Amino acid sequence: MQNPLITLNEALRIGKGGTRICYLHPDNPDIIIKVEKEGTPSHFTPNDWEYRHYTDIVRLHGRVPGIIPILGTVDTQFGKGLMAKAIRDTDGALSPTLSHAALHPDRWEPSAIFSAVKDLTDRIITLDIRLFDFNLDNILLQTTEKNQLQAIIIDLKGHYANCEWIPVSSWFDFLGRRKRNRRVRRLMESLSSVFNDKTAMPE
Repeated sequence: MQNPLITLNEALRIGKGGTRICYLHPDNPDIIIKVEKEGTPSHFTPNDWEYRHYTDIVRLHGRVPGIIPILGTVDTQFGKGLMAKAIRDTDGALSPTLSHAALHPDRWEPSAIFSAVKDLTDRIITLDIRLFDFNLDNILLQTTEKNQLQAIIIDLKGHYANCEWIPVSSWFDFLGRRKRNRRVRRLMESLSSVFNDKTAMPE
């Protein structure tokens, strides 16, 4: 039996990145659907890359806190969509990105943001997960039931989306680790610059 086609519209659209647009599932507000933008080259498959890398992560480590759960694929009028869990705060609102938090610096304590992000990046480094897209739009700040912040990364393509002319960081583990760690440092420096509070950065 063929799965029904999911129809998406602008009212369901909640965000976009460089290659994909994100929608809420029309029948389930706890699911988001990522679809590739029209005109994406056929050899450029971010949904496939993300699904493959998430499968690798779960196979090696199980479910990892701070990494968005990927739920499978679905057919839409825009083509194959990748389903993921919708990350929400305790009040039911969709959790904001770090870039949104930067626009409202008085809402969150900078030290709490730095701590949440460092917990996430430390876990990724400890487990040796090869993620590279540590920008402010790819990390959410979820407020938990205990009114604490949890950072959750939502772009998991990792080494499958290596755009280097010669993808040596995908071929050699030590180069992949260096690239990831460099991107993490850049993220923390970006946060420090955005919040203009270097003293808030954890050691």
